[in-house]
Amino acid sequence: MKANIAGGPSIIFNRYAKRNETKIRGGKVCKQIIGYDANALYLWALGNEMPCGRLTTVEAYDGIIDDKKADKVFEFLECDIRTPGHLKDYFSEMTPIFKNVLIDCTDESVIGKHMIDYNQSRTPNLSKPARKLIGSYFGEKILIYTPLLKWYLSHGMEITKTYCFIKASFHKTFAPFMEAVSNARREGDVDKSKAMIAEMMKLVGNSAFGQSGMDMSKHKEVKYESNDKAIKSKIEHFTFHGFEELNDTCEIIMKKRRRNNKNPIHLSIAIYQLTKLRFSFYYECIDFYFDRSDFQYQEMDTDSAYIAFSCEKLFQDCIKPELREYFQEHKYNWFPRDYNTEVAKFDRRTPGLFKDEWSGQSFSKGCAAGSWSE
Repeated sequence: MKANIAGGPSIIFNRYAKRNETKIRGGKVCKQIIGYDANALYLWALGNEMPCGRLTTVEAYDGIIDDKKADKVFEFLECDIRTPGHLKDYFSEMTPIFKNVLIDCTDESVIGKHMIDYNQSRTPNLSKPARKLIGSYFGEKILIYTPLLKWYLSHGMEITKTYCFIKASFHKTFAPFMEAVSNARREGDVDKSKAMIAEMMKLVGNSAFGQSGMDMSKHKEVKYESNDKAIKSKIEHFTFHGFEELNDTCEIIMKKRRRNNKNPIHLSIAIYQLTKLRFSFYYECIDFYFDRSDFQYQEMDTDSAYIAFSCEKLFQDCIKPELREYFQEHKYNWFPRDYNTEVAKFDRRTPGLFKDEWSGQSFSKGCAAGSWSE
């Protein structure tokens, strides 16, 4: 299961946008850029169905895909999946499969001429092949959690081969925890004397998931020795990893001889894959209600998206005319309610809803780690 831990994507679609200057896909003029952020996305995922109890590997059988569609089975399925040719244009801007692959830094067809030239200029410190998270039209022998798999199937993707599935019992075990964190943050909004508690609960909510996916194999033991004989003994030991001199003492790093791999990594896989359901914000909200000539993604992270639009009054002018009534009926599936102050304050802390975090007139993205905007 460890090989199937695929973190959240960070994608740059377009590096620069500016009001009344740049154009949307070479057509309409950009009028504004809006950054949307999903409230407490990992907390929302944790509050959904989680695999519990003993995990059992079972061979796949004929008809398992139909059983999944009918909600008769709910588990992780190891399979090959692909995007049919007629859907590649639909998925072209945001490919649906995220997977870890080994990137060959010497292959121009993979990383492009610009990065090849950059890598060669770093001689003798050339980059080595490394495993990276990429978006793709297909996946081979990957583990997919049932909610994400059902989304793939409902959008026309095809399972070409099944290998096995990992069976468990599934419950919303952490839903009360999600509600407790959200309610504590709401109380902090209302009562400023509880603001510190609210911030601490935010920290608790954010940290609840992190350790479950920690790679224990990389953990080391650090020891300090000043005796020459003890230092020599540890350096000659087969678990020796490295050392650093600190005045009259040596900091010695040793590999662990034994590891207690007790982390529930299956929770990490489930949470990461549930968060990828948020790219449905692109397909089922933005791309559904707006014509592609009216918007262009600039950059997205796991829980955020910066989008350039061709309209100043977004929900009045940009939405497809035939879908405006439908949007009014369903917009609160995506965005916080705003028809009165009380519900707006409540939804401000509801996990999974998308809020307008930032809006401005220009946006520039140099790399996945940093951006400039105004």
